[in-house]
Amino acid sequence: MTYQDRGPGSGSKRHIVIIGGGPAGCAAALTLLKYSDFDVTVIESTGFTQQRIGEVVSAGISPLLEYLGVCGKDFLAKHISAYDHISTWGSATVQSRSSTFSLFGSGWHLDRNTFDSDLMEQVERGGARIYLRSRLIEAVLTEENTWQLSLHHHGETDHLPAGISCTSNRTPMGGGILRASRTLKWPLP
Repeated sequence: MTYQDRGPGSGSKRHIVIIGGGPAGCAAALTLLKYSDFDVTVIESTGFTQQRIGEVVSAGISPLLEYLGVCGKDFLAKHISAYDHISTWGSATVQSRSSTFSLFGSGWHLDRNTFDSDLMEQVERGGARIYLRSRLIEAVLTEENTWQLSLHHHGETDHLPAGISCTSNRTPMGGGILRASRTLKWPLP
C-alpha cells in the first residue's frame, strides 16, 4: 500500500507522519490538525492493550486539553481525582504537589491505556489517518530531499512520506529531527 506524495503545487494539503501515538504524539497531531493545514498520519506500535503504568497529572492539564480541542473535565471524568501526589520524579528527593487550591480543581490519576486510547480517538475524529500496531522499518532520504518512511502494518509494508518522532523509544529521530543519513533502519542495534 502506498500513501501518495501530495506536495506543494498539487492542490492538496501537505502531510506529516507522527511516529508514536502516546500523549506527546497525540498532542502534536491534535495541534497540527487544529492549527495548521497539514494532513496528519500517526503511527503507534501498540493497540493500547499492554499494561501501562498510570500517572498523576496536575489540574493544569485541563487548559492544555482544551487548547488541543479535547473537552478537559469531561474527557478526564473516567479517571480518579488526585488532590495531592508524592513523587521522586527526576531525583531522589521526595516531593509533594498539592492541587487543593488550584484554579483548575483537582489533578488526575490516569488510567494510561484509557487516556492514550481516548486521545487517539480524538486524533482520529479530527481527521488523521491512524496506524495502530504498526512499526517503522526504514526511513530513506529521497533525491528530492524528502523522507520516505516504510512501516510494517498488518503483515504488509506501507510507504509514507515525511515524519516527526514522538516516541519515548531510542530512535535516530531524537528530538523530532532525522539525523543526516540517507537510510535509517529500525529497530536500531
